[in-house]
Amino acid sequence: MNSDKSQYFPILVNLGKFKSLVIGGGPIAFRKAMNLLNFGGQVTVLTPEMCPSMQALADEKKIELMQKSYEKGDVNGYSFVFAATDNEEVDNMIKDDCDKLGILLNVADVPDLCNFIMPATIKRGRFIAAISTQGDAPFFAKEMKQHISKILSPMVADVTDLAGEFRIRLMNDPRYGNPELRYELFHKFLEINWEKVLYEYGKTGADKKMDELFAE
Repeated sequence: MNSDKSQYFPILVNLGKFKSLVIGGGPIAFRKAMNLLNFGGQVTVLTPEMCPSMQALADEKKIELMQKSYEKGDVNGYSFVFAATDNEEVDNMIKDDCDKLGILLNVADVPDLCNFIMPATIKRGRFIAAISTQGDAPFFAKEMKQHISKILSPMVADVTDLAGEFRIRLMNDPRYGNPELRYELFHKFLEINWEKVLYEYGKTGADKKMDELFAE
């Protein structure tokens, strides 16, 4: 391993609790904004001009809009900043401001200016998969995302919901206060082909199957 390279820690963040600023109004900035919105982000976009897609987000009140050029200090008050300006001078100004204020910054296609990077993600309901090459080969991460997407079950979101319901029920059942007993039941849950159960019997059949697990 090359110790000179940055190591990025994977983490899932509740974006609804933080303010995010996207600087730029082109297609790349639009994709950044949409990704944030898809994960419940509070998004402000700062740009003097914008592509039609970004304008549509502003017209629909899905984003806050500051229609202006970037000025020193505009990042103040935000937790996450995403720069997609295609302007080296502006990007460096943004980096300086974020460094001074301790703000997390991602600059599109300029890894040296970033203090965090975004993985390629697959989102199917509550199921999330993140793929990253630590910024070394984004094209390969994208390829792996496509590969994993093809082999994922189309019912993974439904099975994830079932697993969540099962866990809540198990954790609230006083009979399973012992971690070893909980692990045993988790294992039994995982042995069942829930996709087949859902396909053949629907949610009602899956609920009945869960009842049987707790009755054993």
